[in-house]
Amino acid sequence: MGQKGFFGFFCLALALETISILATGSLHATESESTAFISAESGIAVSLRRAEAEQLIDHAITQELARLASVSQDSETIKAGVNRRIIQSLGELGPWKNGICKNSQWQGSDQNKDSIETGGTHQKPGTAELEATGIDGQGLAKISRALIVKHGNMAIVQYSVTGGSSGRLFPCAEITRAGHSATFEIPAGYSATTEVLLP
Repeated sequence: MGQKGFFGFFCLALALETISILATGSLHATESESTAFISAESGIAVSLRRAEAEQLIDHAITQELARLASVSQDSETIKAGVNRRIIQSLGELGPWKNGICKNSQWQGSDQNKDSIETGGTHQKPGTAELEATGIDGQGLAKISRALIVKHGNMAIVQYSVTGGSSGRLFPCAEITRAGHSATFEIPAGYSATTEVLLP
């Protein structure tokens, strides 16, 4: 999620700069051109907000995983703590409609070449359908897991979004502004890993 968010943010920043240059070049725009510019600006703002949300949630998950792994070696405690942090972070980002989404274009084999490989499932971008409104700890617990692998005096701790038994479910939020919308997703197959020294 981190690399996709950074690339998306870079592309959107470049597009915003291009639109800004075009806008300053035509100060005497007609009303329809002004409306088109405002609409494009709103679309870019929504996309930038989605990219920002991806970065913030990824950072929150990574930080909470490292914090919890240093104080607990119980996978259920770690999973519950990271899930609470996801819920808290989504609430801090904005009053978005969020919930558990289902991928409507899930493919069980390699049939869809336009899909993104995500943990054994194929998730085609833009195919999310809101399955349940609102994210809670119980809902996230069904579609996530934490694993702890101990080796000597080290432990590798991983949090992942599994997609549930179908592999099709994942946390999401719909970001809207002035008629534009984008879906923020923590896709099935997402994982964060940290290493800690054991006491």
